[in-house]
Amino acid sequence: MQSIAFNLIASLIFFVLGFFVDRIRKWWIWKNRLAKIEQAARENEIAICIRVGGNSEPEDDVKKFLREKHPAIKTLLIYNVTSGKLDETKTAQSIVEDVLEGLRAYGKGEITRIHYFPVGILAYSSILPAIVSNWGAFVVYHRKSDGYVPLYQIDKEMKHQEKRALKPIRAWDVVSLVNDSERALLHA
Repeated sequence: MQSIAFNLIASLIFFVLGFFVDRIRKWWIWKNRLAKIEQAARENEIAICIRVGGNSEPEDDVKKFLREKHPAIKTLLIYNVTSGKLDETKTAQSIVEDVLEGLRAYGKGEITRIHYFPVGILAYSSILPAIVSNWGAFVVYHRKSDGYVPLYQIDKEMKHQEKRALKPIRAWDVVSLVNDSERALLHA
């Protein structure tokens, strides 16, 4: 009976130690990951590539493009998730928190322009603009067969302009989601 109690106590001690050692290890990895981002060189312009899903490997292409077209940019932040249940809410929320955490660590410096290279599942491409909307100008790139092209730039002046610089391409469509019988009930 005494050996059973001893074995139970020893097992409990090893379980508790293993649990805390694993927690400490995960915390250490997380802390070092953020420290790398925080220690990245601080320039006024950075490039960010967020890849969630998709089949392409954008890192080499993006680095080549930046070296050729924007050699003054010295930092490329990459967030790359290629597998897992990327279309589930819990995974999506975790990805958004990862991106927020990393950008919060980097965004402490003065940034005037961000070069953004979204890759993969379309639903994730809107993460970055929402987070960094007050950082400065934001340039979004699109991958073509021969490299990247800047599609558009959004900055504070554009967001707050009163008069359009370009002619409209198309008007918004307003689509009613209420059918005629439901509309009649609403107005009765």
